Amino acid sequence: RSGVAAAAAGLVLAGVFAVPAPALAADCALGDLGVWLGVCSRDPAPSPTPQPSEPGGSLLPGDLLPGILTPDAPSSPDAPSSPDAPTDPAASPAPTAEPDPGAPVLTADPPVLSGTGLRLEGLSGIAIVEVAHADGSTGRALRISADTVVVDGFALDVPGDGGGLDNHSTRMTASGHVVVYADSITGILRSNAEIVIDTLSAPPSPETLSELTSIHIPLVGMIADRVVHTQSHQQTYDGAG
Repeated sequence: RSGVAAAAAGLVLAGVFAVPAPALAADCALGDLGVWLGVCSRDPAPSPTPQPSEPGGSLLPGDLLPGILTPDAPSSPDAPSSPDAPTDPAASPAPTAEPDPGAPVLTADPPVLSGTGLRLEGLSGIAIVEVAHADGSTGRALRISADTVVVDGFALDVPGDGGGLDNHSTRMTASGHVVVYADSITGILRSNAEIVIDTLSAPPSPETLSELTSIHIPLVGMIADRVVHTQSHQQTYDGAG
């Protein structure tokens, strides 16, 4: 397990998740894991006491659909379609990814965040952006900006060399200028359909995100003023985990 700890420390030293100069809020229940998460504490001043743990709000999931739920439009027999107009959403060009000058240097080997519910409050933007990685490469990421992000049934698997670290909590609440960077989002909608949202498809609508009841996210990075975990525990593991 000492090898796992060393690997975890290596992640931090390598700038896998960039952390701005201000330290994490003293009452952030996440502790050292907050550094591995790349949480940026812009305001070290204490924030209001978080609500006690209770079953969190739910979000939604559902058929394995590439990108976003966009059914193919049936072609009209009376109006032949142009051979130059693609009818398959997968054939459409990927959306342009503009560089994000406000993004920290992020990991190219992200940990995996999962949860049983997702809630976004004060959603201010959903976009596909280009970000810089700690290994010097660049890549596309799904950026979600909001005032508050709540994940119920939170779990984060942070892999390391020869092991890793699992963190679990009944609820994770990130608040204040929250920006989440993800490789993709796989989830189940309320309709029980499974959906895959990636960076090669159009960004999802707020309505789609609000329908998620379970999530699986390769978390490239996250920035927030404050992160609080309720009933949190963590443990290292060896080997494949």
